[in-house]
Amino acid sequence: MAKARPPLPDSDDPFVVLGLPPTASEREVRRACVKLYKVYRPRKAPADFDRLRAAQERALWLVDVRDREGRAGMTAALGRMALGAGTLEIATDQPVASAEARAAWLAEVARTLTSKPDAAMAMITTPAVLGDASRDPDWAIAVLRAIGAASWRVPGVADVRGRIRLASGKAVDEMSERVAGDLDAARAFHAWHRPILLPGFLEVIADGRIVDDDQHRANLTLFGEQLRLQPDETLGYFDAIALRCPQLVDPLARRLLEEVPADRRDLHTTSAERQSAVGAAMRAVSRRTPFVGAVASLGAVSAVSAAGFIATGGTGGGGISAFGIWAWYAFDKRAYEKRVRGLLARALLDVGVTRACAREWLDSNRGRALRLARFSFHMRQDRALLLHGMAVAATAPYAR
Repeated sequence: MAKARPPLPDSDDPFVVLGLPPTASEREVRRACVKLYKVYRPRKAPADFDRLRAAQERALWLVDVRDREGRAGMTAALGRMALGAGTLEIATDQPVASAEARAAWLAEVARTLTSKPDAAMAMITTPAVLGDASRDPDWAIAVLRAIGAASWRVPGVADVRGRIRLASGKAVDEMSERVAGDLDAARAFHAWHRPILLPGFLEVIADGRIVDDDQHRANLTLFGEQLRLQPDETLGYFDAIALRCPQLVDPLARRLLEEVPADRRDLHTTSAERQSAVGAAMRAVSRRTPFVGAVASLGAVSAVSAAGFIATGGTGGGGISAFGIWAWYAFDKRAYEKRVRGLLARALLDVGVTRACAREWLDSNRGRALRLARFSFHMRQDRALLLHGMAVAATAPYAR
């Protein structure tokens, strides 16, 4: 009889959840997590497993704060991370700060986030700043942008967003929706043990909200150079995200889509010259890809199905037909992954558009060859190529 798993402690303190004292070191936190992960496996206890991951991330962050700022800094960080503590304190006894002060504050938050994210969170939750955000829409947007950027480097920022009052307005609502996407993506990012992102990727998706335009263009340029220097390695990284952390794909894609110019998102929005370039790239992929037997495979399926119907009757023939269709699909998908997707990734790099542009061209040119329709079918399910195409199109205008 399997031994029952003891319930995790019902506490918001990550050290209590991990069964460690507040003075535990980073090594002790990691050791405790390894032992607990053996008990609370993701398939058997998914809720407990998610709690452990969140507790590990918060504990490691707090250990880092304690080592750099001492016990007082850790206590302050725990206070900021506490759940259900009500609305954060605001100060409204002073006039709203000027636009110049707002720009300087946002620039200082951007500089501080890269080196001391906990200190940046203290700047964001300052009563005077929150007071200005509750009265002025421009300040509210600035605070939202800072929260969206901080969410990638500080676990638990979603709680801060739920505890502040912001001025109303259409622009504030639109930015709030965008930041909600950031929080979803960052939550999945932290749940995956904060994976190491490609060089420049974190700066593009996180700091793009708060840095100035020149710095953001520089970040996009560096990230684009990484994509073009190592196309196979970057596609492999996106494969790892799609395989190990599928819930991160859609939020990341939505965030990258904000960086993609409108004339590179879909085929029908591109110029005639770029449509022609997409078509030439897709035809080149078709020519360079060996014919892997679509018609022959369909013929084989038909022959096997007919033989099954003749030999065993309708029921047996239906089973054999279903097996034949599955075998053809598996064979076709393997051929796509082995021979086609790498060429498609390079084609997207060449023309600088999203996966949607290439897929739309293939869908509209089914008459050229059955092979093109097959490429489009498998590309539709290729979530790693989705991220790759978004990243390519976002950085293409700045490629050197």
